[in-house]
Amino acid sequence: MTKALLTIDQLLSHALERICALSDPHGLIKESALDFNKKHTVEVTHLSNRLMKLTSTDRLCLDATLVQGVLHSSNEDASTVLAFCSQNWLESFGLRFVSDTAPVSHTRLISGNLKEEEWPLVTEAIERYRHHSIYFVQGVQSIEAIRQIAPRTFSKASKVKSIVIDLQCLTEWRQQFQEQLFIGENYVAQLENLSRDLDCSVVMIDVGPS
Repeated sequence: MTKALLTIDQLLSHALERICALSDPHGLIKESALDFNKKHTVEVTHLSNRLMKLTSTDRLCLDATLVQGVLHSSNEDASTVLAFCSQNWLESFGLRFVSDTAPVSHTRLISGNLKEEEWPLVTEAIERYRHHSIYFVQGVQSIEAIRQIAPRTFSKASKVKSIVIDLQCLTEWRQQFQEQLFIGENYVAQLENLSRDLDCSVVMIDVGPS
C-alpha cells in the first residue's frame, strides 16, 4: 500500500495556520513558556560518501540543520527530496522551515509574538518555496518499506536526489539506538545499499538523549 504524500505546499499551509493560531491572544495554544534560546550543536557523522547521520539532543537544532540540507538538495537541478518522518517532526520542521527561510525570529514565531513587519516576510517565504519538489511520507517503519515506496513514488523524470529518514519513525532502529546507542554494521549496510540502489544520498536524523 502506497503511503500518502504530503507536499511542501501542504506543510507550509499547515505551518501558517499554526502560526496564526499561536498569534491569537485568546487561543489555547501557547509555547512562549518554553526556552528555545539554549545553545545546542548538531553532530554530523559521515558514515560513507552518501550516507550521513545528524544527531542532537535538541529537536529544533536538528530541524534548523535539516532546513538548509533540504533546501540545498531541492535547489540543485530541480531535484526531489523525499523525507520519511513522524507527525511530531513535521510539526516542528514546518515552523522551523518558515522562520529560517523568511527569515524571522523563531522564538517570536512559536510564541505568537511576530512583529508587524515580519508577517510579509513569512508569507513571501511560504509563496517562494511552496512549489519546490519536497515531499514527506508518514507511517513508514522500516528501511524495506522505504525501498519499496521511493522508486514507485516518482518517475525517472523526477529523480529523488536525497532521502531524509527520521529515526523516530523507525521502530526497530529506535530500540537499537536506545539499547546500544550506535548503529550496528547491519543497519549501516542497509542504508548504504539503499543509497546505491536508489542512486541518492541518505540522511538519518536522531534526537539523542539529553
